[in-house]
Amino acid sequence: MEIKQKLIPASLKDTRPGIAMKPVYITIHETDNTNKGADAEAHARLQSSGNNRNASWHYTVDEHEIWQSIPDDEVAWHAGDGSNGTGNRKSLAIEICVNQDGDFEKAKTNAAWLARYLMDKHKIAIENVVQHHKWSGKNCPRNLRNNGWNAFINQIKSVGSVDDLVENMYDLSYFKDYQLIGIRSSRHPSEINEKVAWAMEANANCVLLLKRGFDLRLLQKMLNDMYPPTS
Repeated sequence: MEIKQKLIPASLKDTRPGIAMKPVYITIHETDNTNKGADAEAHARLQSSGNNRNASWHYTVDEHEIWQSIPDDEVAWHAGDGSNGTGNRKSLAIEICVNQDGDFEKAKTNAAWLARYLMDKHKIAIENVVQHHKWSGKNCPRNLRNNGWNAFINQIKSVGSVDDLVENMYDLSYFKDYQLIGIRSSRHPSEINEKVAWAMEANANCVLLLKRGFDLRLLQKMLNDMYPPTS
């Protein structure tokens, strides 16, 4: 999925303090805003214009989009555990929209994708994907806590990393914004040339250049549609 940005201006220190952070946790929230139209973009606009609370978060997710409000390497005030608390100082915040005119199930799916993306990007273990409740005791994320937290964690696991979805990938530094992916017919690694050139060999069905951030689940679906299972 594409991650859109509407960053809080650096001048709004109450919500974007500008404190450097190396994320160790990912904290899952729900917006608790059921109003119609209270989607991810609306919350991103709210943050960028300066909300009336000293509260902020990194990402908002709905059934259609992901919006980022604070860079990953900066603190946001979301955990409710104080200015020096681990939740605020060492975790990325994902808010899942619950607006009544949205699709919460799809929003959860997108949040799971984002959580896995951030896990891979920052080398964060699945055990460190936690509820807001962990830091402050607040009943948040309310819906997931009431019914579905374990399923959500399993959903994150099922997203899979890049290596789970394609069997070989070479990241070429001179293709700064692209990944070269070779899809091969053989399932035996010993039959594959370890050099980048193997992608042009006869045992590779095709070579694709994909923009970074491309959802590889979509690639998998496209290939399944093109080459349906025979059994």
